[in-house]
Amino acid sequence: MISIIIPYVRPKGLERLLTSIRAIKNKPEIEIIAEEDKERIGCPKMLKRLVDKSKYDLVCFLADDCVIKAGFFEKGLKRMSELLDGWGLISYSDGWNDPFEKASHWLANKKLLPYLDGEFFHIGFIHSRCDKDLADRVKLLIGRYGYIEDQLIIHYHPSHFNADTDEFYQWANRPKYLEHDRLLYRKREAERNAR
Repeated sequence: MISIIIPYVRPKGLERLLTSIRAIKNKPEIEIIAEEDKERIGCPKMLKRLVDKSKYDLVCFLADDCVIKAGFFEKGLKRMSELLDGWGLISYSDGWNDPFEKASHWLANKKLLPYLDGEFFHIGFIHSRCDKDLADRVKLLIGRYGYIEDQLIIHYHPSHFNADTDEFYQWANRPKYLEHDRLLYRKREAERNAR
């Protein structure tokens, strides 16, 4: 049983993703919790809001700029079962980001939350680097981080396709926001290294 969490800003992208989820045969029992970020509070805050609404222990984070492929659930659950005590965080390859370095799209157990100050993506981030921060934090919990190298996600990331015309991408990547997230990541990384 998996709660699929989808904060979105692109309704057409959401429909494309939902179509790909519906096309998967033999999937586990799922609930889909999707909500539009009309206030532009950013992915980390939206993710926390939706996780708080979810009912299952397993949470899957997806976005409106991707679709999933056959084997997504099966391989994710298998890889999860291989982690210490069968729970932690599984990062999926999306063809752009190294899943060992960044948890861009993932499957996680809520048992991680007490070790992560109650949030998967730290809500201090506006948009960027929260996926790298999550991977870094969970990798410190030995045996709780896994990744899938097979590309089971097609990521239509605006930076590779339509950055010039994507309003949300332009908003999230304003220089002041990127600098804020970069500095916050470096601060959190230094704090982790000092322990």
